[in-house]
Amino acid sequence: MDLAESLNVSRELRVAQRFYNACLEADLHPFPAADPHYLKLIRSIGGFPAVDGAAWNSSNFSWFNMSAHLTNYGAQGLYDEMLPTLRGDTVGLVVNDLGFDATVKLDNMKKNSSRAYKRNERRMRGYLRSFNLTEDRITEVIDGVFAFWREALVAIKSEDWDSEFDITNYYKIAWNKEEEQWSYGSAFVELDKICARHPEAVANYLAMQLLYAFDANLKDVKDQRDYCTTKMRTSMWPLFKKLHLAENLSEEKRLGVLEIAQAIWNNWRKIVEEVDWLDSEARKDALLQVSRNPEFQFGTPADTSLTDQKIPEILRLEVVDDNYAATNMNLFRLKVDIERFRTRHSVEEGFMISQREMIMDFRENNTNHNLIAAFHGSFLEPPYYHRSWPHSLKFGTLGFEAGQYFTTVVT
Repeated sequence: MDLAESLNVSRELRVAQRFYNACLEADLHPFPAADPHYLKLIRSIGGFPAVDGAAWNSSNFSWFNMSAHLTNYGAQGLYDEMLPTLRGDTVGLVVNDLGFDATVKLDNMKKNSSRAYKRNERRMRGYLRSFNLTEDRITEVIDGVFAFWREALVAIKSEDWDSEFDITNYYKIAWNKEEEQWSYGSAFVELDKICARHPEAVANYLAMQLLYAFDANLKDVKDQRDYCTTKMRTSMWPLFKKLHLAENLSEEKRLGVLEIAQAIWNNWRKIVEEVDWLDSEARKDALLQVSRNPEFQFGTPADTSLTDQKIPEILRLEVVDDNYAATNMNLFRLKVDIERFRTRHSVEEGFMISQREMIMDFRENNTNHNLIAAFHGSFLEPPYYHRSWPHSLKFGTLGFEAGQYFTTVVT
């Protein structure tokens, strides 16, 4: 907590600790699928006909809208969102794979004895039994979902790009944006026709996908501590990234990483000076690049600023006393909001750098035009770097990655 105080994130850390304690105290094994808070949410976004029976009204159901609501909780509906990687780009929608524990394909849905069939049947049967449905009713519901899957697998393979589908409601539900939006390609159009023939099965499937997202899926109660730790860290990652870097980016590590980076850059300079396959103009440009000795940093100002902007979002998490289901739903919503934060508040110029995709970010110093190479913190840990590794391994991991990105600058 002293470190959090020094970094001015102690309030956020206390929220994280409250969630962690609530998670440890909850009954997560077996998963309480029939919790009334989960069921209330499902009913509010599309319904659960397997449970509600005649009370469920298909005329009010929209597979597209229910899938949009599922994206707000990070659950896998019939489509998923692709957040933009360039400033000014829009969010893209892609049709999801179908299934729970195993992706269903046309070939593994031909026989009820296939591994994919059995794993998905087992998952659905477990959730439906939580609602005290009869075995006959459960089998009927599962058969309906499989029938929908088989038709959908054929429909979504279409590649007719002349079709268009209104996706405005997705933007209203997920982003609170009112402007008209369209998707081009026949996958949504064809899927819409299939869903119209299987509305009850689709609603049941999407309801169980939401439960699947909330399910800790513990094999044993002894695994709960690890699950709670992972869930807290991955959902509130900006906070723990900041704490981790502050605690672990020692001067020894800084010097070790800089030694590797400088050695790789010096080697590039030697290669450019000695190669004989470059023409005079290309050699001139390359020599100009390698003559500028980079200033190596750890974390870019934009990256650090963005992380710092995301951390206060954690304060929005409501940890509901004695009600883990409500807390769990709030956490999933928070995680999605944090992932969408950059898109909602995109003010940076040029590329939106993903820490999972690039080891470093290159830019020019506006004063002297020297190169600045900023390492992203996630690449300063195994499997890329550890201070105790021999030099041969360090150069084979971090050095290899750095060399690849130096290539883009030199060439």
